[in-house]
Amino acid sequence: MNEVERFSGAAGMNIETAKSEIEAMRQEIYMIGANDSEFSEIATILKALKDGTYSPEKAIEETRKIYEKKMDYH
Repeated sequence: MNEVERFSGAAGMNIETAKSEIEAMRQEIYMIGANDSEFSEIATILKALKDGTYSPEKAIEETRKIYEKKMDYH
């Protein structure tokens, strides 16, 4: 299983599971050298998830974009 496949099961996800997936991606990003903008983008996504602006699936999708962009860079 490659890195992106690890974080691809968002369908039917609840908020707590989504938060766990997002935190796992954030840790991966941190370990390969995140910059401040990536952390602030993920914080914004988590806030939108908490506020109900983003569904769990949307929050995972947006975080995955950041994660994939970081993985493509490295």
